[in-house]
Amino acid sequence: TRRSQALEKQRLADKKASASKKKDVGYKDDEPIPKTPAEREAYFVKQLHNGDELMQKGPEFYPDAAACLFRAVKVHPNPMQIMMMLQQAMPDVVFKMVVELMSSDIDAPREDAGPKITEVDD
Repeated sequence: TRRSQALEKQRLADKKASASKKKDVGYKDDEPIPKTPAEREAYFVKQLHNGDELMQKGPEFYPDAAACLFRAVKVHPNPMQIMMMLQQAMPDVVFKMVVELMSSDIDAPREDAGPKITEVDD
């Protein structure tokens, strides 16, 4: 139906916009998320450290720093707590980039999100 086609078109546009936001701030979604708690903790520390080092290099490195910090937040068991701490410790522009990445990650359609709902004509 036309409505189903319109919904599919909108879903694809949303996916493209989400990918564009991530690309604009230097985020690559091809890095696998660690599985075990120990691996996640090591990954978190590494990404936090990398993000901090990149921020220290200056504004031209902020997008890559934000991508590292986003990855750190993404694997932490309490992301909101980390976001509150990061907000106090980083320039506003970097924090906004991290928030954008989080928003686009939440908005991004998941391939494994279950069956697609379609409208049925009567």
